[in-house]
Amino acid sequence: VPRFDAAVMQRVIEVVHEPRWDEWEALTVPTLAVFAKHGMFGNDDREALIRRRSQTDRIDLDGGSHDAHLDAFDMWIDVLSRWLARERINGTHASGR
Repeated sequence: VPRFDAAVMQRVIEVVHEPRWDEWEALTVPTLAVFAKHGMFGNDDREALIRRRSQTDRIDLDGGSHDAHLDAFDMWIDVLSRWLARERINGTHASGR
């Protein structure tokens, strides 16, 4: 038995593919983009995301898939923990890749 409603999943997936660049570019909070080696974003997509909001920090994992938080858990936790600790210490957002 699926753990989700297929009709709800279909509606969610449809709107995910609508460009939301205005909302992305309007963010004012510290942001970390984590890309997995075998994730769903190609290099052009990754570059576009960062180019449209250059103050976003970018981390590229050496492994993992779309579900890097599951299949590259240790790498995911390491980069996220270090980024959050830096944000907590600095209190500001330092751009970088």
